[in-house]
Amino acid sequence: MFIEDVLDEGAAQCCRFNRWGTLLGVGCHDGRVTIWDFETRITARLFCGHVGPVTSISWSRDGRLLCTSSIDRMVIVWNVLTGESVRRERFETPVYSAAFHPRDCSLILVCPVFEVPIIFSIKTGQRTPLPIPYEQPPVAQAQAAVEAALNTTKLRKNGGVPSTNVVAAWDRKGSRILVGTNKSQLLVTNLTHTTEGGITLELAQTEKVGGPVRAIELARGGRFFLLNC
Repeated sequence: MFIEDVLDEGAAQCCRFNRWGTLLGVGCHDGRVTIWDFETRITARLFCGHVGPVTSISWSRDGRLLCTSSIDRMVIVWNVLTGESVRRERFETPVYSAAFHPRDCSLILVCPVFEVPIIFSIKTGQRTPLPIPYEQPPVAQAQAAVEAALNTTKLRKNGGVPSTNVVAAWDRKGSRILVGTNKSQLLVTNLTHTTEGGITLELAQTEKVGGPVRAIELARGGRFFLLNC
């Protein structure tokens, strides 16, 4: 194993390949987002829209859109071909992660820090919180977490990612959402598309796990998933 090349666009905070592994999206500490082309070995795009460290990157299924989140409380959807922002949405707290629905790029699963995960519709602007049991942390605790997320010095010590008490991820087809909490719980929410073009959410299952869930990662085939507890 050896290093083929090095990105020089800034300190990387997060990265993710597109579906085919030909392009790599990299979120930087200074808020910039770089698209690295593995065939030409050059930077194909450079997006400048965030004013804080980028916390997550998500590609749409067709590879034409890129969704980024940041501790600046913004979620931005980019057109990869033109380099322009398609949608900008501001939330109440720094955003831990934002991910496109695996089959419907009009839906984004957003996890704000110390808030219930939200399904955000690009088409309608509607925000639908997941129907999960959730205890709002004390105001002082939540405020301290937000201030820590906005403090770049503390953020560097934490690896560039703000702490949160809820993480979430789509399953392979987007019909279920896996949610992990700092209360050592794993919850499964079913998502159904309605004939009117909306969605319905239903809590289907709750399981106790070995410790507070910090991250959820699904295998490519969708049959297995990994919890970081």
